[in-house]
Amino acid sequence: MSETLAQSTAHSTYTLRWDAVDQHTYRVTLHTAPTPAAKSSKTKSAAPGGNTAFLMPQWRPGRYIDQDFAAGIIAIRAWDDDRKPLSVTKTSRSRWVVQNPAKGNITLEYEVYANTQDAGSSYIDSRMAYFNGATLFLYPEGRLGARCTLSLPDLPADWKAATGLPQGPSRTVYIARDYHELVDCPTIFSPTLKSFSFEEGGKRYWLHFQVNRDMDEAFVAPFREQVRKIIQVQMAVFNGDAPFKEYHFIYWLVPFQIHHAVEHANSAMFCKPEAVADTPQSLSELNGITSHEFWHVWNVKAIRPAALAQYDYNVTPYTRLHWFTEGVTDYYTNLMLARAGLLSKERLLAMQADAWARLDNSMGPRYVSPAESSFDSWLATSRYQPDFLRTSYYSLGSRVGALLDWHIRHHSNHKHSLDDVFRYLYKTYGNKPVGIPEDGIEQACKAVTGRDYTAFFAAYVYGTAPVNYEAVLAPMGLSLVAKRKTDAFKGADKVGILNVQTIQDGYQYVLEVARESPAAAAGIGQGSILLMIDGKSPVGYDWSVLQPGQSVEVMLDARDKPRLVKLTFEESRLPIGYTFEINPAKAAWLDAWIAPQDK
Repeated sequence: MSETLAQSTAHSTYTLRWDAVDQHTYRVTLHTAPTPAAKSSKTKSAAPGGNTAFLMPQWRPGRYIDQDFAAGIIAIRAWDDDRKPLSVTKTSRSRWVVQNPAKGNITLEYEVYANTQDAGSSYIDSRMAYFNGATLFLYPEGRLGARCTLSLPDLPADWKAATGLPQGPSRTVYIARDYHELVDCPTIFSPTLKSFSFEEGGKRYWLHFQVNRDMDEAFVAPFREQVRKIIQVQMAVFNGDAPFKEYHFIYWLVPFQIHHAVEHANSAMFCKPEAVADTPQSLSELNGITSHEFWHVWNVKAIRPAALAQYDYNVTPYTRLHWFTEGVTDYYTNLMLARAGLLSKERLLAMQADAWARLDNSMGPRYVSPAESSFDSWLATSRYQPDFLRTSYYSLGSRVGALLDWHIRHHSNHKHSLDDVFRYLYKTYGNKPVGIPEDGIEQACKAVTGRDYTAFFAAYVYGTAPVNYEAVLAPMGLSLVAKRKTDAFKGADKVGILNVQTIQDGYQYVLEVARESPAAAAGIGQGSILLMIDGKSPVGYDWSVLQPGQSVEVMLDARDKPRLVKLTFEESRLPIGYTFEINPAKAAWLDAWIAPQDK
């Protein structure tokens, strides 16, 4: 059904219960008006019967893969105002059709399994209720724009809340202007929640910690001031303008290793190990992820690609701009920390050099451009994708962000920067019903600087050209020094054999071979069997004796006929490590880059 029906005044009322916490299960009740029956073209009057369709999102903003939240639904029932059952028919993996009642409204009830502990799912146990609405709440098709009320009758009196949802007439009722707001506000209810607030620039900010340990104002104070500095330098880029009245940083600290966060319009949800709360100083480990998610307030929440301008959670929104929405956000993550005085210039450059080395040492960027990586985000979890094609628009886009920023600075004699491009994008597209067209970033750069960026985008955004580092770095007073990591390979990976399994008679079955390696060139691949290496059993062979430029002879079992191949440890296969050297004569340009800026 068309989204034009979003103007419907029908109100969706959700009741969320957790009466099966031992089974990690929520119970959702949705009360709403039925969709009007189709009109006859002859009589122009309402035809009898009709159905109302209900949908569960197939993806959520901030994670651009198919997620099939409907798989968590255990059962769906429906009835009318007289408790008379209505038929429910599943018509696709995330769509159910309910027979309209003869009169009155539809009440839909279902259970949802919620046992995933991360920043984008939902979870319930006896001491905590946590949810992301996209994983729990069905919506009537065509009514994304209808007001939503959420009631929580099971909420214990001593449980506190962390959420950006607007509270209603009581602590157990929340009212969202539409379905989008309902699912864009992750929420935690818990008796162990610790919440601290402060004001900055006329806005209220909250730091919420869901963690089973003591924390008070004094403990949190150093971190609060670090977050304040992050807010100040990011706000400065946008001249103090932000599209929210208050903002919630929600940190769920868990007893296992995880690094996950999701951006939202007036909040961010973080999932990190509880060890970051060991001391007041260790909370600073949250600075990077906090900086990243807060930059999303503007980049991808207020400033969206056209494909994401109007969310439709059951249509795949293809865009080639995630290198910008996520990757350039990654670039600004550490730049903002440096501007806030929380990261030294030297450390910032070292982190950037390491990230670029990882890109240049991997094969993916040779085949997949930042734009293509963005478009194919929906394939990222496919088991059919070969490892060498796996790339990240985060790292690819982060490098493009630095190159583009420095390119703009150099060619405008530091009159303009990527900050100006963001200000232009926010003014042009921020919180408007139209989003950035696919060539919008390139056009924004041209609008800000008056220069043509066709060649830059063709090479580094839409193409896979090797980066001409010198052309971009030299004007900034930098040079990139490359050095081979001689101790990077320890075993058979020296010749490209990455993984083996020992089988009978001491032979080895090859499981994985590096693409474009000596082993691959010799015809060794998955399923090859190593019989001998330099006349010895491959089991326990001492690869430490093999140095760059030296070779080994490998005897293979080739269809019951042994075959001898010679494999050379090529020095060119050793990964590169990068470091930056600073030209003291141009150090002022780097200082200007890091200095807080507004216009």
